[in-house]
Amino acid sequence: AEILRYALKRAVLSQSRTAEARACFLLARHYLNFKQGEEALPFLERLQLLNEELGFQESSLSANGYLVLGWLYGQKCLPHLVLSCAQSASSCHSGTLPESFRSIHLVLQTGSQTGEKMPPSQIALHLRKMLPLLGSTDEHRRLRGAVGCTLSVLCSRHQRYRKATDYLEKVLDEDGQASAEEIINHLVFLSWLYILRRQNMVAVDILNAIIESSQGSRQQLGVAHNMLAIALKRLHDTKRAAESYYKALCISRETGVV
Repeated sequence: AEILRYALKRAVLSQSRTAEARACFLLARHYLNFKQGEEALPFLERLQLLNEELGFQESSLSANGYLVLGWLYGQKCLPHLVLSCAQSASSCHSGTLPESFRSIHLVLQTGSQTGEKMPPSQIALHLRKMLPLLGSTDEHRRLRGAVGCTLSVLCSRHQRYRKATDYLEKVLDEDGQASAEEIINHLVFLSWLYILRRQNMVAVDILNAIIESSQGSRQQLGVAHNMLAIALKRLHDTKRAAESYYKALCISRETGVV
């Protein structure tokens, strides 16, 4: 480490940004190899600044540096800096799938530190960046479905119901490997989104299709009847709404929910 520090000093005195960046990189890697994150932190911070000066701010090296910085800031319980690092890493054009996973991990870790039970809203940026990186394998199709569902939920939380609907409909169109239970869960949520968008007739059509299919569990059927009642009530069809509420109540009693 002393030799590397001497090399860094010489690079600074000679005003060689390239040599300084190389020395910072080697020092940061040295301390990280020995699990000395606190000692590595200033060299890694300086390296990122030098990468920007040298025009490497969008390289894979820079993205990895931000992700390591985010991890170190997480250890120091600095959530805002962690999120900033994750966002900077995602903005790099290197854009690989492992980098997306690492950015998402940083955001989720920050959410758990702050006590959030739902995925943090900041994760949406990284999920959107991940979508075009996913291939056509079965595993990637399943992952694309999970990403789309999460984005749909996040959009609905921020009352962006149109966008939430688009994401969920795309999941239903593309995820041919989903089970009947998963498809019905998606359709129930989709119908709720249409209710929130005041498109109650569309919601009624979806919910009636769920009920008539007889493929859902009793609990799913109860939820569908309850939501159908809400949609019918908004359409001022009081009689059919009351019938659906009654069916939902009967199923709830039968399954022990009430």
